[in-house]
Amino acid sequence: MGLQSHSPLKKNFDKVVNWVVEAGLVQYWFEETLMFAKKIRRETPIDHEDYSETQQTQQDGASDSGQTMPLSVEHLQSVFIVFLVGNLMAIVVFIIEIFYGKVHELG
Repeated sequence: MGLQSHSPLKKNFDKVVNWVVEAGLVQYWFEETLMFAKKIRRETPIDHEDYSETQQTQQDGASDSGQTMPLSVEHLQSVFIVFLVGNLMAIVVFIIEIFYGKVHELG
C-alpha cells in the first residue's frame, strides 16, 4: 500500500509495518506459503491420464479433492458486464454534467 511521503498516516502506517516485521509475521507467512505450495505440488497428479481426468473434473465444476480451478472468461463474464455497465453510467453522468454546466454558464 502506497502512501504519499508527507501523509499524516505514514508515520503510524510505518510503525505498524515495523511491528509486523519485528514480530516475525512476514517470515512466518512466507514459510507457510512455501509449505502450502509444496503440499499442493505433492497433491498435483503427475500421471498424464490422471491429469486429464482432473482437468475434466475441474471443468465440470465437481472438484472434490479441494484443488483450485482455473478461471475462464465464462467465469468472469459477470465481472466484465458490471465493469461495462459502470463505465457506461459514468459516461452518461459525465455528459449530463457537461450539458448542465453549459446551461448554467449561459444562464
